[in-house]
Amino acid sequence: MHRKKDDYLEIVFRQGVKLIISGIIIGLLMGLFSLIASSKKIAYCPFESTAEASVLPNFWHKKDQPKPLHITTKPQEVEVTTVNADNSLTVRGENTYPKRVKLLLLSYPPKGCYGHDTAHKELIRLTKGKIMWIFTDKQAQNSNYVYLQKDSKIIQERILEQGDAVIYNYNGSEKYFYNMQNAQQKAKEQAKGVWLAPGYVTDNGYDKKVGHVNGN
Repeated sequence: MHRKKDDYLEIVFRQGVKLIISGIIIGLLMGLFSLIASSKKIAYCPFESTAEASVLPNFWHKKDQPKPLHITTKPQEVEVTTVNADNSLTVRGENTYPKRVKLLLLSYPPKGCYGHDTAHKELIRLTKGKIMWIFTDKQAQNSNYVYLQKDSKIIQERILEQGDAVIYNYNGSEKYFYNMQNAQQKAKEQAKGVWLAPGYVTDNGYDKKVGHVNGN
C-alpha cells in the first residue's frame, strides 16, 4: 500500500509539472503576440482584410504596392490603357503606376488641320488596350519620350508609313532614325496622309493655312 501511494503521488507531481510548464509556454506566447500587436498597432480579426486588421508585418504587404514605371533603353512590357487627346499615351507596367508618355521623334497634324482626326483614330487602333514593348533612346533618357514596339516593328514606323505624322526634333543619331526616315519616304512618294496636300508639310513643320479644314 505504501508503494502504491508513492506511485500515485509521483504521477500527480509529474502531471502538475507538465501543466505548469504548459501554462508558462502559453503565457509567454500570448505575451509575445500582444507585444507584436501593440507595436504594429493592429487588431486581430480573421474576417477583416484591411491592413489594420492584418497580423502580418508591414513588409509582407509592400510587395503588392504599385511602383513607379522607370523607362530605360532596355525594353519592358506595358499595356497602353489610354490614348489622350494630344496623342500622348498612358501606359502601365506590371504592378506599376500609370505613366503618361509621348512617341519619340513624331509630330502630328495640328488640331483643325487635315489628317489630325485620322491620325488620332489610327493611333488608338494601333495601341489602345495592347501589350507592347516600351523603351527609350540614349538621346532621350530621363524624358517621357519613348519607342513603342509591337512584334518586330516600332509603332513610329507604322505611323510614318501611313502618312499620319512626320519625323520631328531629330539629330540623325537616334537608334531607329533611318528606319523611320525610310518609312516616311515611302509615304511621301505614295502621297499618303499628310503628304497628299502639296505644301502642307514644310521644313518648319505643318503649314496650317494649307492644311486648315472644317471638321477634318
